[in-house]
Amino acid sequence: MYRTLVDTYGYPKENVYYLFETPDTAPDIMDGMATKRSLLAVLDELAARTKPGPVVTGRTSQSKSMSISALVDTGAAYVTLPTAWREKLGDLEQIAEIEVELPDQSRKPGIICGPLRIRIGGFRPIVSEALFVEMQPDEEGEYQPLVGYIALEQAGAAVDMLGHRLVHVSRVDLR
Repeated sequence: MYRTLVDTYGYPKENVYYLFETPDTAPDIMDGMATKRSLLAVLDELAARTKPGPVVTGRTSQSKSMSISALVDTGAAYVTLPTAWREKLGDLEQIAEIEVELPDQSRKPGIICGPLRIRIGGFRPIVSEALFVEMQPDEEGEYQPLVGYIALEQAGAAVDMLGHRLVHVSRVDLR
């Protein structure tokens, strides 16, 4: 996970240092074991893969469907998928070419396509766009797609920071 966040998404190493630390090995920047344990649990959970994973379906055919494992990233806007998967989802309309800024402030091109039908675990299915970017697979040949806040809000899902899970939102805020 550390290599994925640093190498694939460009997060600075110092920003992901705590993800796999234990309360005993985390630096003493934080006071008390309980605080360390809480922070590490939240960081680990936010970096955890959604289970069951999202199912992404192309607009033209139910047979063009993929069940994937993805990181929930509330700092990302879009469902972000590797360019290598685009053709597997059928004939998707290219909506826009954009420049994507990574956490390390480097930039790379991205393509927004849609519509896609996306189902995140037990939450309601949505129809949305996806951002396709060049990604390198990890050592096992796996890509690391992201589920961003737009899809989470559309699906009625929220991150429960205390329970370390995705939860159903009971109502939509239109204020």
